[in-house]
Parts: sequence; structure tokens; C-alpha cells
Amino acid sequence: MNSYHCEPIYPDVEYLRSMYPKSIFPIYEKITEAADQLEYEGSLMFDEYPDRELTLQFIRNIIGSFPSVENMEGCSSWFNELVTVLTLNEFLHRRIRKKEF
Repeated sequence: MNSYHCEPIYPDVEYLRSMYPKSIFPIYEKITEAADQLEYEGSLMFDEYPDRELTLQFIRNIIGSFPSVENMEGCSSWFNELVTVLTLNEFLHRRIRKKEF
């Protein structure tokens, strides 16, 4: 998993993330890779009020990169919600880091 520059200020972030269930790591890694692509000046991730539709499209793209889950009965809803929460949490941590540095 990525190590963030904000670690000295938020020393428990990576530690707590290390407690994610092992089954979540591939999802979280896909989210961090996608968020890395948005880490530039002027990115929607850093807008004062990120555009809701663009953010949801970003999340849908991540969800779409796991086609096997879409075909699993009963999994789609909770999986979509999990990816949404993890992605928004990742945005939040990166926004905090950007403001601190």
C-alpha cells in the first residue's frame, strides 16, 4: 500500500489501513491507483466542492474494473457502496494532505 507524506501528522492512517480485511486490498489498491491519476493541480479531487456527477463517474469507472462482482448475485449493491465510501475517504485524505503541505 502507498505510504503518504502526511504520515508524520496522521501516524495512524497507514496503521489502521493495514487492518483492512485482506479481501479489500485489491479494491483499495485500484482506488489508490485511480486517485493517483487525479493528483494534479486543478483536479476535481481538489476542487472546493468536487462535481458530484464527475466524482460518481470516477467511482463507476473503478466499479467497472471489477466485472466479476457485477455478475455475482447480491454483491453489486454492497460492493458499489464499499467502493464509493473507500474512494471518498481516499479523496478526503488526499485533500487533507494537500492542505497540510
